[in-house]
Amino acid sequence: MEENSKNKQSHLLDPEQIQMLLEAGADDSLELFTELIGLFEQESQERLKEIQASHSGGDFESLGRAAHALAGSSANIGGREVWLKAKEVENLCKNGKGNETGFLVAELQSTYTETMIQLRYFINQLDTSAG
Repeated sequence: MEENSKNKQSHLLDPEQIQMLLEAGADDSLELFTELIGLFEQESQERLKEIQASHSGGDFESLGRAAHALAGSSANIGGREVWLKAKEVENLCKNGKGNETGFLVAELQSTYTETMIQLRYFINQLDTSAG
């Protein structure tokens, strides 16, 4: 199980970005990182609702903007795969191909869910090794 989680983490997460965030927090790094992930989770759930609603309503301009916002915040916290998929949605919308985003929008949601699981697992691993 632990090896499988490490494989998923390496695919879904950007360890260099996460390490940078942890180092920026110095002594309170785990607490700050945990807080950042909580803020990301709140904000990204709103973005995902926007993405779903915009896609369902055929509003590809709004879809592109919401995907852009999600991509930025995902990159900031080290969510590599969410960033990649959100950028793909954004780029399709920018290029007038918003109607081709259906599968990606669904994938984005499942990738986000798996990323959050791996981020929590990562935090838990750090917490147990620090204590």
